[in-house]
Amino acid sequence: MAIRLEHIRINRGGPLREDFTLTPGSLNVIYGRNESGKTYLVEALIQMLYSKGKKSRHDWGLRQWDLKGRIEVAGLEPETVAFTKSGKKLEDYWAQDQGLPPDLARLLVVKGGDALLDPAEEDGVGDKLLRTYLSGEGLLEGITSRISATIQEASVQDQQILGASRGELKRRTELLAQRQAVDGLLGEVEEQYGAGEAHAIRREIEALERACSTLEQARRHHGAVLCQELDAQRRQQHGQPDAQQLSELSEKLAIHESKAAEAEAKAEMLAGLEQSNDDFQWTEKALEIYRVITSGEGSIGTKPIYLMVALALLVAAVGAGSMGWKIPMAVCSLLAAGLVAFYYWTTKRTMARVGAGQELERLKAEFQRRFGQSLSGLAALQAQLAQLQKKHIKAESMRLDLERAQTELRALATQIGAQLDSFTGTNPGPDAWRHAVNVLRQTVTDQTERVRSLEKELDTLGVADDEYLAEDPGVEWHPSELQALKSQLEHRKENLEAADRELEHLRGRTLQELGRPDGDWEDLIEALRVKRKASAEAYREATAEILGKIQVAAV
Repeated sequence: MAIRLEHIRINRGGPLREDFTLTPGSLNVIYGRNESGKTYLVEALIQMLYSKGKKSRHDWGLRQWDLKGRIEVAGLEPETVAFTKSGKKLEDYWAQDQGLPPDLARLLVVKGGDALLDPAEEDGVGDKLLRTYLSGEGLLEGITSRISATIQEASVQDQQILGASRGELKRRTELLAQRQAVDGLLGEVEEQYGAGEAHAIRREIEALERACSTLEQARRHHGAVLCQELDAQRRQQHGQPDAQQLSELSEKLAIHESKAAEAEAKAEMLAGLEQSNDDFQWTEKALEIYRVITSGEGSIGTKPIYLMVALALLVAAVGAGSMGWKIPMAVCSLLAAGLVAFYYWTTKRTMARVGAGQELERLKAEFQRRFGQSLSGLAALQAQLAQLQKKHIKAESMRLDLERAQTELRALATQIGAQLDSFTGTNPGPDAWRHAVNVLRQTVTDQTERVRSLEKELDTLGVADDEYLAEDPGVEWHPSELQALKSQLEHRKENLEAADRELEHLRGRTLQELGRPDGDWEDLIEALRVKRKASAEAYREATAEILGKIQVAAV
């Protein structure tokens, strides 16, 4: 970095009536009347920047003024260094082996009037030297000869240079036109390329492409989510019955319901038949009793003659025994015993007939109660028994059928319960089987529809297996939104093509202005900026030279 004075502030003192501040340029001219403080300023610079007295190798011949101020110098350190009358000096930096670079020569201060003439000159200060250096005539003539007549005739009014359009003034006008042309072209380029329609469209296209890319990621992520859900649904579907199994289960359930209804009807009929079974058993026993009561054996009455004959035979037996006739005695004894026994039996039968009559009355009364009709005789009992026997046979047959049906129902119920338990994990019981099967069928239907829907959605989504994205991009997938974005992108690209055509025309003008055969926009814009800077600098220099010459000529 070059060493240069950044800022000068000298407090009032000596001939200097006001505080002096200056931010120096590359070349600074300070002028003023005598005793206005010019030398004071120069000596202040020397005292603040350089060592003096015993520390200095030079005798500056400075006056003993009480100087105060501050000078800021750049280039010695990374930050600006401030110098004061009592602070560090430039030699201090030199003593640190940093060395004072050649740029330090820019700190040269020349005081007007300090002419050092060589005393070794033989003729000393002669007439020619006095005329040349002490008179202003030669100097003025030399200055005037370097200012054209066009400039000498020109003037400055209201910050405008007025004069004939020739020579330097014409050249200045051309430089101004050139600068304005480059300025206009650069402004147009920066507006249309850097911040114009094409630039704005590119920004929009970039934003739309980013949005499309994000939605594309959302599409791929949505595909991954759908695939995971489809796998889960298929695993769940794998544990459910298929259509054939459901059909078989429904058929078994229908058979069970039909057989259960038949069994229930048979049970009701059997219950009715079993009510007549008691009548059948009673009638069967009543018929036997009736036959006994009404049989002929009961007609033999009790006759005393049997006892009388038995007594006579007994007397005969005693007589035969007394006479020693053993055989007649034995025969008479046996016959007497037989007649006594027969008399006893007939007497008992007679007594039984009396009880049988009462039993018959009870039979008739029970018959009337059971069958609602009077017992007319054995034929009525037999007819009633025949009817009841038919019902009894039918009931027995129905009982066997019911037992077989119940056995089949139990086996079928076991099968249905096992299947439902395997499909649903529970067996709700026969009363809830139909509902459970309907729910299961609906679940299977919904599951199948869900799988088909997911498969269709995945197929419509159009994401390959290796393109699935597990990471969520943070936006939801909307096909219509992507379609709208693509439509906008297509439209903006068409607009960009039109804007690029305009830019291409502008690029041709830029290449022509720069005299280049080709180049990208960034290089062309930088070249235009360089050319604008050079044009502006040339115009400023020309203007400064003209203004300086006009002022010098006027003086």
